[in-house]
Amino acid sequence: MNDKPVTKPASNLVGTLMGAILILLGIAFLMVRFILSVFDFDFGHYTWPLFIIVPGVLMFLSAFILERKAGVTLAMFGGMVTMTGVILMLQNTFDLFATWAYVWALVAPTSMGLAKLVYGALRGLRVAWSADFGYAPVDPEVRHLTTVAAQVQPDVIVNNRVDKGRAGMAGMTTGAEFLGDFGTPEQEVPATGVPGVDWESCITMNRHWGWNRADTAWKSDQELIRMLVDIASKGGNLLLNI
Repeated sequence: MNDKPVTKPASNLVGTLMGAILILLGIAFLMVRFILSVFDFDFGHYTWPLFIIVPGVLMFLSAFILERKAGVTLAMFGGMVTMTGVILMLQNTFDLFATWAYVWALVAPTSMGLAKLVYGALRGLRVAWSADFGYAPVDPEVRHLTTVAAQVQPDVIVNNRVDKGRAGMAGMTTGAEFLGDFGTPEQEVPATGVPGVDWESCITMNRHWGWNRADTAWKSDQELIRMLVDIASKGGNLLLNI
């Protein structure tokens, strides 16, 4: 199965945004110098949190230059730094430092989740994966969520476990009327592949998806490598639980 093309901001766009922010900062500081020369205003007392906010925003924007896995980590850290700066600015302006007793929750995990959400929306969601087995009738909420995901990111692909059309452990969809863009065979590899159909074998390294003290039936390195080659040669993907 080949991933569908994903639209994401180009690095030059991110560079342009970062440059624009720096230019705006330069203009802001010039205006500040002018205001300070005219009015008796302690600018530094109120704006020092900007030295936290700006680096946080720049870190978040820099995340789009990196690969997705590294980028999301940097985006989450940038979100935490930015949120910390925003909170400090509000607390400093209105003398609300006592609110740290409860607003720390906005830093972690709230800001991390928001940063990850925004990063994913801008970068582009590739796959929506349902962990259900696809036997029960589809929940209306699941159908709605699938529709919303497609509206937000037209390139998203959804596995066939969101609907009841999945044919047992073989994992392939039984009809075009069911939801799902690709099949999900469970603990097996189609003997001849499935020409013209996207699929992904879901396989564990032993016999359980979760930890099991008694399960020591681990697949060898050779087995796993051969399995990967077998699946790839048949046009499928391997989802390996580790």
